[in-house]
Amino acid sequence: MIIDKTDLAARVGVPENMLFGENTSDEAAAEYVDFINKPRHYIMVNRKPVLINLHQQTRQMIKDRRRKRPRARVRHTYINGALISTVMLTINHGLDDDKPLIYETMIFDADGSVGDMCQRCYTHRQALKQHREIVKEYKNGIKQKPTGKTAM
Repeated sequence: MIIDKTDLAARVGVPENMLFGENTSDEAAAEYVDFINKPRHYIMVNRKPVLINLHQQTRQMIKDRRRKRPRARVRHTYINGALISTVMLTINHGLDDDKPLIYETMIFDADGSVGDMCQRCYTHRQALKQHREIVKEYKNGIKQKPTGKTAM
């Protein structure tokens, strides 16, 4: 694949030397283009993860800034000042591209620091269930230690 670095930089809207270093080969430029065009990010559409590329992700982030509720938020629950947050991550944190591990629940303590729990799962339904279970356990005083547990 032959890349015209000047043309690509103009389409992106930045000077060529900002997009590519002085010694960037055409091969490296082609790898960069492949990287940004390959779908590897996720957004949530109707509670389903949709795979998108980096350009689409950037446009989506700009749109989401205008929204009052971020698209990635699944549930947020406050208990005694602590926040239990379940979100959809934009990047697959698992090893299997066919089954992306993209939902995460964390506890943030009342002082804003990251708590001692992080759990991930695969689907929106699992994320809602996981959130409810963690809220219930937290309310019952069972503040979990990190387990690395993942819903399957």
